[in-house]
Amino acid sequence: MRIYPPKHRMRACHPVVAGLVSILGALSCRSATPLLPSAPAPSPTRAVYDGVVSLRPDSGTIVASWSLRLARRPGADSVVLLLNSSVTVAALTGRDVARYDTQNDRGLAKLTVHLSPRSGAAETERRLQYAGALHFGEDGINGLSPAWVELGLDSFWFPVVADLAHDARGRVRVVLPAGYRVISSGSQTQRGDTVEIVNTRALPDFAFVASRALKTTAQGQARTFDAGAAPEQIARMLATAAQCAGYLNTRYGARDPMVTADLVMAPRTGPGYARQRYVVISVGPSAQRNAPADSVGLTKFVCHEFAHYWSIGAVPSGPDNWLNEAFAEFVAARAVRTLLGESAWLRLLEQWQAGAAGQGPIWTPTQTARPHPNVAYRKAPALLAQLEARVGSALMDAMLTRFMTEPLRTTPAVLDMIEQTLGREHGGWFRTEVGR
Repeated sequence: MRIYPPKHRMRACHPVVAGLVSILGALSCRSATPLLPSAPAPSPTRAVYDGVVSLRPDSGTIVASWSLRLARRPGADSVVLLLNSSVTVAALTGRDVARYDTQNDRGLAKLTVHLSPRSGAAETERRLQYAGALHFGEDGINGLSPAWVELGLDSFWFPVVADLAHDARGRVRVVLPAGYRVISSGSQTQRGDTVEIVNTRALPDFAFVASRALKTTAQGQARTFDAGAAPEQIARMLATAAQCAGYLNTRYGARDPMVTADLVMAPRTGPGYARQRYVVISVGPSAQRNAPADSVGLTKFVCHEFAHYWSIGAVPSGPDNWLNEAFAEFVAARAVRTLLGESAWLRLLEQWQAGAAGQGPIWTPTQTARPHPNVAYRKAPALLAQLEARVGSALMDAMLTRFMTEPLRTTPAVLDMIEQTLGREHGGWFRTEVGR
């Protein structure tokens, strides 16, 4: 799952080279409609959005109006929001908002909202209006052009709480010129030139793509969305998705199955990313040249991203993020072992071991920063593989099922669960190795 701002990247996604993940082989000038209160009351880690955003792909411009509600933390006198640095803020007002300061910080507009003291206020609310031409990074992930629109957290096209620890709940109504079709990480309803995207699950952003050429191919539990991908690419993607979805749902989907999986085959270069059942994979020309010779990389990537339907919830900007990524990586590699054989598994294990060399602890009680990618994606899954070698597949299955299906998203809680499931000897060994 990819979550990081431009220039000072904060990785929370699968670090896959674009070639590996690609396998194969008029801004509306109408007034914004009133923002309607429709979302639930926020929790301390939930940001509740209600927005109206008009996009003009031919000029790469945006006009946006948002309402954002957050629980007010005791003693807090300010909230920091991050926004695309190329837009101009017309207004930032609302309950408890005394004033705000703007500072450009390494490619982002940093809006420090100062809150007026107000006893008894349980939440803070602000309304934000801005417009301008969006600036995009060099990685190619997001863009706003007549042929392809792709927006998500990487471009900060919507106001993001700076701690990156808040779920983005609520809705946004996106207005596009006639003929555009939209697919998003949330649910979407299209009426004329307006698409309403609603997030009800724990997602970090409102991610979507749009194109006049977007077409759908469905097979079983998986659907691909493309704007010109080759038929053989689509067929291979659907077959891999069906295998991964079947493997994961059989093991972890008894109570909460991934009913459908949406795979966007983006006509660009750059990394892929996932928002639970919504996965974006690059199939641009240069990515095609770097495609792997076999199915191991593709299968692991798709299974890893699908695994985030369950392996999600630890704060992505903090030290517990290794839980999100290491368990998804390990579960995906076990899927590769089942689907493609032992030699494919050993190849992935060798990659983990090579990447783990010289890395520091996976987690310690005093750690405050998110782990290095080689820790989250290499050292930690390699340690999980060692744990399986100690306890056997049956006990490992039981532990993984608990992690994937129970709300355990802090390292102490997971370490306790592992000890309860596998016993003191193995749990104590794992606890020691995590901090080594």
